Amino acid sequence: MRMESQKESQDTQGLFAQFLNISNAALDRHRDESPHKQIIETGNKLLRDRRIGVAVYADEPSEPHDYYTVEWKNGKLLYWEHGKDEPDVELKVKNDYLRQVVENAEEYLNKPYLLDWDWLKSRLGLG
Repeated sequence: MRMESQKESQDTQGLFAQFLNISNAALDRHRDESPHKQIIETGNKLLRDRRIGVAVYADEPSEPHDYYTVEWKNGKLLYWEHGKDEPDVELKVKNDYLRQVVENAEEYLNKPYLLDWDWLKSRLGLG
């Protein structure tokens, strides 16, 4: 794992927080539409109060440079902490993808199917 400067970590942390806000807003805005309705309903049943570890990587998924723990609560992904806190579910996300979502927030809010929910849908048996 490469060492990351404090500035890079702060940048990634801000980017990740914005990504969560956009993802949650998109889910909320389209909560009565498929597949978001099913994602929320099934997530509430299967992921409620479970910790989800998110490894952020630059190029190689096997070499994450930052890690966050989030929690699924009431149909939303809530920030739990910076770092790895023995998660129940783990996923990896590319830093460029986070940046793409943040830089094109309105597009993702209006077209939430562009968000990559495959990690969640596969764990919930939706895809």
